[in-house]
Formats: sequence, C-alpha cells, structure tokens
Amino acid sequence: MEIQTNLKKTKIYVSGRITDGETLDPREIARNTTIGLVVSIKLQTRDYQVLSPFLMQPYWLAARLSYKEMMAQCLLMIMEADICLFLENWQESAGSRHEYEFAQKINKPCYFNLDEI
Repeated sequence: MEIQTNLKKTKIYVSGRITDGETLDPREIARNTTIGLVVSIKLQTRDYQVLSPFLMQPYWLAARLSYKEMMAQCLLMIMEADICLFLENWQESAGSRHEYEFAQKINKPCYFNLDEI
C-alpha cells in the first residue's frame, strides 16, 4: 500500500480581539484568548493547519515582543495563510481591523463564522 505524502492542509489564519494594543484588563484578555484558543483547536481537529496569534501569544510574551512586533508576525502569518477566519469580536479590535484590511488588499478569502468554512 502506497502512502500519499503530498496532501496539503489548508492554512487558516484566525483573527480576533486579544489585547487591543495592551489596553484591556487581564480578565478580558484571558476571555478573548480562551475563545481564540478553542476555535484554533477546533480547526486543528478539522485538519486545518492553524496560524493563530492565540496559539503564539505565550511565546511572544515570553520573548517580550512589543505589540507592534506581534502585529508584524500576524501579517506574516496572513501572507502564509490560504484563508482567514475573523472571530465574532474582530471589529472591536484595531489590530483585527488592520489584519482584515491587509487580507483584503492581498486577496485572501475571509470568513466570519466557523460554519462558513
């Protein structure tokens, strides 16, 4: 039996409100992060390759990246992604709005509900 090794997983970027440029209180950041992690893990179980700031945030914080540096990493992930998913609270986030504008500019398909993809 031959095993197929060239199967390509769809890369999906997950965007949503996290810190709002470090202006939110810790409880709100924890709530936002939990939502993003749950969605990211659901997508992984659906066999997507997930590119998500929610998954990267602990590493970025440990590396003491600034908000600007984190946003630069997010834009790189969007460029790498095949599609983008914007969580329900994305419009409340300046960072997510910027990511959406960037995704539109480079013609990435954008979705706004897990059931759409």
